[in-house]
Amino acid sequence: MSRPYIFGNSIWITTTAFMSLFEDIEVRNYNSRNDSSDFDRRLCVDVVLDTKERVNHKLTAGGFKKLEQADTRLPRISIQLTGIEPDLERYSGKNVKRMLIKNFTGEAGNNNHSYDVQPFPMRMEFTVSLWSKYFEHYAQMLENIIPWFDPYVSVTVKERFLNLNREIKCELVNVGQSSIFEMEGPQTRLVRGDLQFVVETTAYKAMSENISEIIETIEVHVIDIISPISSDTISISAGPEDVVI
Repeated sequence: MSRPYIFGNSIWITTTAFMSLFEDIEVRNYNSRNDSSDFDRRLCVDVVLDTKERVNHKLTAGGFKKLEQADTRLPRISIQLTGIEPDLERYSGKNVKRMLIKNFTGEAGNNNHSYDVQPFPMRMEFTVSLWSKYFEHYAQMLENIIPWFDPYVSVTVKERFLNLNREIKCELVNVGQSSIFEMEGPQTRLVRGDLQFVVETTAYKAMSENISEIIETIEVHVIDIISPISSDTISISAGPEDVVI
């Protein structure tokens, strides 16, 4: 049996859903420390899916073209997927069917439901790096992120290709110490800090009802030792009634 093709949608959707939690963050240039409404400028914080090394290279190299200047605009947030591991505490059984109710009316013969196979739970680890030229902007970004994760938030995504909502848990596990980097050129300082997150999500299996733990058919390739050129393939079949417990 050929390997079923699985549309790689879960990891991408989880990543984009996690990124959406940081897309509306801004920093402000305040005129007074005692009046939150007294500011003369607000800056939207760009969010990118990129590695820390690549972002640092772009900032160090600077930019002259419009696209390069957009890549080096500060402040900014970069997000990296740093690890994926099984989440066995949420594991509900291998190849176990689950019923997905799409429309339950309570009337006999009018209930619309479908089945699929229990998905595989996993934990995705993300590093969120905050980049800023000024420590005040860096502190504002931190304080507009940390209180919302208390210590986690949930974001809603669509369940596979079905019109069902599923919530995934995004937990803040660590806030790293801010770092100050010396850079060449007119910009002499870069403040950066890292936040570690864990997101509980699932990887979906092939939607097939023919999955079984029992090997029902095998093929054996038989070669004649006297005449190696001559060979034959035989099929050996068995059913559940042939299993001895």
